[in-house]
Amino acid sequence: MTKIFLDGGTHLGGGLKAISKKEGIDKSWKVYSWEANPHTYNKNLKNKKRYERFDIKFYNQALSTYNGYLDVMIQQQRSKHTGEMANTGQGTTILSIDDFKNPEAKADQIIEKIKISCIDFAQWIERNTSPEDEIIIKLDIEGAEYDLLEHLIKSHVLHRIKKIYIEWHSYAMKNKESLDKRQFEIESICKKNNIEVISWI
Repeated sequence: MTKIFLDGGTHLGGGLKAISKKEGIDKSWKVYSWEANPHTYNKNLKNKKRYERFDIKFYNQALSTYNGYLDVMIQQQRSKHTGEMANTGQGTTILSIDDFKNPEAKADQIIEKIKISCIDFAQWIERNTSPEDEIIIKLDIEGAEYDLLEHLIKSHVLHRIKKIYIEWHSYAMKNKESLDKRQFEIESICKKNNIEVISWI
């Protein structure tokens, strides 16, 4: 049995750092990181000291329900240290601006739109893990979590997952009521399958 941590939407490693303390994630675990923003991904590759406690592999890809390519929008963020606007900002999303509650404000924050590769997350788990493994997932993927988790539920790998840490994004979306209903259904199915779902932010 291998302990595995799958980090969807790594950004600059804040979630990994916090969850690793709770779960005891260290070099004995296999850690896989997916970050859709290429600027943030490259910064992570260069910052070896931040990740020296982990056996980690980085991917500049988006988690999805299929293999291929999709458009991502990169949101800028003001640096806490310099005060300048950075292209490693939080909020990189594969959704349309029109999906958000305040699309005008969201549009003002987007500085770049690019095409990147995406992977079928359920298929990746099926091919790269075994039924004996203990898998913990973290998702912070800016509103794409609903489709992704519903896809996992329909797959043959749901039983491999022990725990899911997640930031739900209905608060930022136009169709909040519909998304909250989907969240309830996802959490109910996970509970029936003995999968703990933790809202971590």
